[in-house]
Amino acid sequence: MKFLTKQPATELEQINRALENEGLHPLSSENEIQRLGEGSWHFAYLVEGEQLVLRIPKKVAYDEEVAFNREQLTAEYGSTKAFYQAANKAKKGMCPEHFHYFIDEDLTYTLETYMGKTIGLEGQSEEQSNQFGRHIGEFFRALEEIDPNIEGIGYLEVKENGELKGGLDMDLSACIIEERGEYEEEFQVLLSSDQPFNREKVSARERN
Repeated sequence: MKFLTKQPATELEQINRALENEGLHPLSSENEIQRLGEGSWHFAYLVEGEQLVLRIPKKVAYDEEVAFNREQLTAEYGSTKAFYQAANKAKKGMCPEHFHYFIDEDLTYTLETYMGKTIGLEGQSEEQSNQFGRHIGEFFRALEEIDPNIEGIGYLEVKENGELKGGLDMDLSACIIEERGEYEEEFQVLLSSDQPFNREKVSARERN
């Protein structure tokens, strides 16, 4: 496995580097590794005794080598932490309560509360699905009422003092109008493409 690190390491070595850095008990062998799978950018592991999830970034994502960039990683992980805090303020337990990250050229990782096994939508009854939808709707309505206390809008960036700020310094209404214009342009490109779909039905939905 290729991790985002200058210093080569085996899977066990890199996991233990992170665990030891956090003052946690290291694994004694590869047999103790509990893989939770992987995304496009990270490998994920369960630290069972602590009920934590360890995520370590990959060296290669989407078939391209990833360059170490401290500011980008800080913005990405800082954004996740800010969202988790706001989400749990809107509805307790919606996201991991604990989220910590460490960024270094030889060792980068995130560590967060394990939320349990994924529950798929397949096999749910209509009543369960409706209840799930209501809960999600209630959560997002509550989330919209929370002041994020972060300047600017858009994707977060790291300021000179290390704090996070939105990458766009503009009025929210103006941003929405601009975004809508971009989506409309993309929509017209889709309609004029040779992709097979029901254009009449899609166009009618867009007008509504």
